[in-house]
Order: sequence, then C-alpha cells, then structure tokens
Amino acid sequence: MSRTELAQPSALLQHDVDLKAHLDSLHTSLLYNLQALAQHNRERRRDLNEEQQAHAQEVDRLQTQLSAARTKAQEMLAQIEAEQRDIKSASNAVASLQLRERALNDSLALSEADVQEMSTKLDTRQSELDRHRVLVRHHASLGAIELKYLQQATGLSIKPTGQHGQVKIEFRLVDPADFARPFSLILATTSIDRSMPKYAIVSTSPPLDRTLLGTQEAALNRSRELGPFLAAMRRSFVASVEADRAARTS
Repeated sequence: MSRTELAQPSALLQHDVDLKAHLDSLHTSLLYNLQALAQHNRERRRDLNEEQQAHAQEVDRLQTQLSAARTKAQEMLAQIEAEQRDIKSASNAVASLQLRERALNDSLALSEADVQEMSTKLDTRQSELDRHRVLVRHHASLGAIELKYLQQATGLSIKPTGQHGQVKIEFRLVDPADFARPFSLILATTSIDRSMPKYAIVSTSPPLDRTLLGTQEAALNRSRELGPFLAAMRRSFVASVEADRAARTS
C-alpha cells in the first residue's frame, strides 16, 4: 500500500481490519498449536508412565527370577556340601572298617606258641588259686579252734545281725568292774570269690578310735586270720576301759 493510500482514513481503517484479522488468525493458529502440543505432551507423559510401569514390572520380574535363581543355587550348593559330607563320612567309615579288619587279622595272627603260652599262664594261675583255697581252708579250721578257745576265755559270741554279710561280735569279761558288760563290733564281709572275702568294721560299742579300727581292719584283710583279729579287738576294748578309768580318777 502506497503512502498516498495510507494517508486516506478509509485506507487506514481497512489496514487495521486486515491486520487484526491476520493477528486473530495467528492467535488462533498459535492457540491450536499450543493445544496440540499440550495434548501431545499429555499423551507422551502417559506413554512414558506406561513405559516406566512396564519397565518397573519387568525389573520386579527379573529381580524375582534372580532371587529364585539365587535361592535355587544356594539349595544346590547346600545339597552339594551335604553330599560331600556324606562322601567324607562314608570314606571315614570305610577307613575305620579297614582298620578294624587289620586289627582283627592281627588278632587272628596269634601263633600257636602264643596261645600255648597263654594257656600255661592260666594253668599256673589256677594252681595258685587252688593252693590259696587250701590255705584258706586250713586257716579256717585253725580259726575254728581258736574261736572256741576265745569263746570260753573271753565270753565271746558271734551272731548274724540280719543284714546281709554282717555279723555282731560281742565280748564280755572285759571290764573288771562289770564282767557282764558287753563290748561289741559289727563286722561286714563282701566278696566276689568266697575264698577272698573283704572285711570291714562297720561300728563298735563303745566307739573306738577310727584310725585304730582301720589298722585292725587292714591287718585282718591281709592275714585272713580271725583269731588274731578278735584278740586285738578285745585288747582295744580293754585299753578303752583302762583309759576311761584313768580319766575318771584324774
């Protein structure tokens, strides 16, 4: 448009109208483009969210599979270790059986001379036991004679107590002030072999020194002779009476 045309009012007005129409067209086009861009952004965000969710689900699935694979691997490793322990245990058992087999073979490898030597030793031991039994019976016969004498001379009596393996041995004629006063002891016998009894002094009345009783008990178990033991015990009771009398008069 020339300057002459612009100078005319109608031309200016028409120019303004055209400019406004052009601007409105630009505004409408820009608004449409902005709406389209916003719609595109919304769709893109939706797509991204869906992709992220799908990715997260895939990551979860892969992690689950990885965890299951690790668990399976640990179970397989534990099974392998258990099998290795079983193999080691079996190997140890085989080695133990082999050792036992060798020991058994060594035991069976005893020569006839070794067996004969063992038989000779057993025969010797049996002879010693037989001689010991003869001595015990001899001592018992002598003890019976001594016992009868002691019963007459010391007022001795021996009676079962009712307890298994125990007898009560009682002396009288011990205290000059009272010859009827009893002095007694409980003697117990225990034995696996009747020819080798073991004696134990359970108690005495009146009580005697425990050390003294231990000495008398040991002497009896060594000698197996009842007579000397009874004589020693009576002397111990006599000594206790004399000690009591001395204590009362001092």
